[in-house]
Amino acid sequence: MAEGQGKGPASFLPRTLHTISVDNLEIVDLTGVGALETIGLQRSDLQADDWTVCQRIGDAVDTLGLGGLLADSATGSGVVLTVYVRHAYHDELNLTSSIEVDEDFR
Repeated sequence: MAEGQGKGPASFLPRTLHTISVDNLEIVDLTGVGALETIGLQRSDLQADDWTVCQRIGDAVDTLGLGGLLADSATGSGVVLTVYVRHAYHDELNLTSSIEVDEDFR
């Protein structure tokens, strides 16, 4: 995460890393071919300094009462799942583990 944002690891440490399983959460998946274009976005919108357009999409997903939004990371490394916890049921999100991460973590 630190590397993707152009910062050194020390800027993010110490942290607690939680692993959460997500089951049957109703989300909008923008990772598929053509998904961004379907809602009027381009890949460059994810990487823009102005987040207004992306925030509007997130606000729309929240307003619709959906549980989350899955999109390619702006860094180009992996995907990001945004979860709107108030729209998730107790059995859709389950904490499976937690570990402390510091500068000695390997």
